Amino acid sequence: RIVGSSLDMSLVYDLFADQTKRLIAADAVAIMTVHAAENSFTISYMAGVAPPDRRTGEPYPLEGTVTAKTFHTGRPVLYQPATQEDLAEEFPRLLPMWLGGLRSFLAVPLISNNEVIGVLWHGSRKEAAFGDREVEAAERVSAQIAGAVANAQLYEQIQQFVAQERKRADQFRTIAEVGRQLTSIRDPIELLANVGKIGTTELGYETTTIGVIEKDVLVFSPEANPHLKHPVRRSLNGERGPEGVTGLVAAKGTPVIVPDVLDEPRYIPVVNGPPARSSLTVQVSAGGNALGVLHSQNRNPRAFDEADQVVLQALAQEIGIALENARIFESERRRNEQMAAINAVALNVSAVLTLGELLPHVVQLVRETFGYHTVGVFLIDESEETLVLEAVDSSDDKVPPRGTRMMIGGEGIVGHVADTGLPWITGNVATDPFYSNLGLEHINIRSELAMPIKQGDAVVGVLDLYSSESDAFDDIDMLIAQTLANQLGVAIENARIFDETRDMAVLEERNRMAREIHDTLAQGFTSIVIQMEAGEDLIEDDPAALHEHIRVAKGIARECLAEARRSVWNLLPEKLERSPLDVIISDEVDRFATTVNGSADFTLLGARRELAAATQAAILRICQESLTNIRKYADAGQVHVTLDFGLDAVKLTVSDDGVGFDPESIRFGGGQGGFGLTGMRQRARLLRGDVDITSSRGNGTVVEARIPTS
Repeated sequence: RIVGSSLDMSLVYDLFADQTKRLIAADAVAIMTVHAAENSFTISYMAGVAPPDRRTGEPYPLEGTVTAKTFHTGRPVLYQPATQEDLAEEFPRLLPMWLGGLRSFLAVPLISNNEVIGVLWHGSRKEAAFGDREVEAAERVSAQIAGAVANAQLYEQIQQFVAQERKRADQFRTIAEVGRQLTSIRDPIELLANVGKIGTTELGYETTTIGVIEKDVLVFSPEANPHLKHPVRRSLNGERGPEGVTGLVAAKGTPVIVPDVLDEPRYIPVVNGPPARSSLTVQVSAGGNALGVLHSQNRNPRAFDEADQVVLQALAQEIGIALENARIFESERRRNEQMAAINAVALNVSAVLTLGELLPHVVQLVRETFGYHTVGVFLIDESEETLVLEAVDSSDDKVPPRGTRMMIGGEGIVGHVADTGLPWITGNVATDPFYSNLGLEHINIRSELAMPIKQGDAVVGVLDLYSSESDAFDDIDMLIAQTLANQLGVAIENARIFDETRDMAVLEERNRMAREIHDTLAQGFTSIVIQMEAGEDLIEDDPAALHEHIRVAKGIARECLAEARRSVWNLLPEKLERSPLDVIISDEVDRFATTVNGSADFTLLGARRELAAATQAAILRICQESLTNIRKYADAGQVHVTLDFGLDAVKLTVSDDGVGFDPESIRFGGGQGGFGLTGMRQRARLLRGDVDITSSRGNGTVVEARIPTS
């Protein structure tokens, strides 16, 4: 539940650590993230005893640590040295932790997509604090935490991308407005003079300069750039080729980002003043003809990225084709709608946890927003090595029906993409050897774009886009498809986690109800049967005694009914709400003694103290089950029940001198019973406790239940 509740890892870590301490008695819990390339690790999270030389977020050498051994072997490492000398010899980097009081260490790998990405680490002040049970519990916890870490990393990447696209969308809206303003300017010089102000005030760049091509020279004029005092010229056809980065972009048309001008020998500054450290240059063109360049500078290194490049190119397009501004504005409006559609898909991915509800909505939203002819989502059926069409939306009635199957690697572009894990785009399906119309001869398809849906390196499906136009898909469509495929990958993983979590919750509730029914109704019915059988023997001889047995049976039936109702609502047994635990157990022993031929006694050890409701209920149910088993099977002469309030645990011991049995021969199901023993153990384990049963034929039985209280 914790892992699936949030992708905020700080919240997940805190909740996880709190729950893990209930499973594993540790004084320190930490998560190490391993950086194999740097041969180091960082502590992503730490709770409890903090080692004196370790801090979260800082890198530490990997070699010579328990973390290194766990990472390299991919297996749990349980290290509980006897002496400080032993520790210093094998893991000297643990010495500060030893001096800090820790004596036992347990590390298990965090594995995602068959790769160790980190280590879940526990430390305890106790010697030999950890055993097989703790190792198993830690492995199970690590399996879930590893998935959460991987999901959070993917979620963070998607959120960063969405934030970047929102920023781009805002800038595109600004550019669209700028285009409207530019179309109202008739004088080219005035138009160009506004460019620098637009790039600086509207888009937030430090300095934006426009250069215009005049024959074989790129000219940055003061008229077009009021911040320049003198014209700046760059040759486009010199002996060494175009002059500077700006001349290269003007001549070749390819945008250039210079992360640090100190590392770029071709860079020649355009603007006087504070020295620039990074720059971005794009070509201005119209109708395929180069007109000049837009050049932005920044005093900081690495100030520009590909998103800035796209924005500045968009501004260059507005300048170059100002007379066609209406078309550009429409293009930017459509792009904004596309970004909104991507955001809407992202919101649906986070809100809808079932693929049956999500996928039909996604394919319809994508097709209508982006104007595609058909959008389909295929998911891989690993059992049959086929792709199944799970959702499809089209402007044409002639589409493959939902449930259509395709062979992976053997049918169509979709099968090819699923086999290779690489995207595929074709502008003319008639000449593409991989294209398949799936038997629909007259379907109006000209272009196809198929993008693999992945979880890590594994392909789990394919997003398939069709257009009725030739060469309909470009790099933007590829980026959109990749973004949508990433989101669908998250949706599929979320759906899987949701299904697993739901199934686990249902199973746990069934087990709880089974235990409660067994420990209330089953035991109550047994007592009722005993009373009725006893009364049956007295029907003719002793009517008064018969009525007494009937009265007792009715009382037991009412108690069973009340307990059953409380079990449904997962409430504390009513007896424990009225009296302390030791008093209730003493009463249970006294009542038990009246139903058997032998004797039974109760002993209280330690000072009575308040226990958690779940602990009290578990101890009471284990006691009742033990006494019921003795009554039904043991034929015991003496029964002793002891309740011991220890310093860190409460222990219940129920012993008898009956016929005994072989505990190994009892298995749940198969007609041999054993459900009560299983239920006792489950109750204890849910509270980090355990139940030991010692018995052999002819030598009685001892049941010991121990549940920690701290």
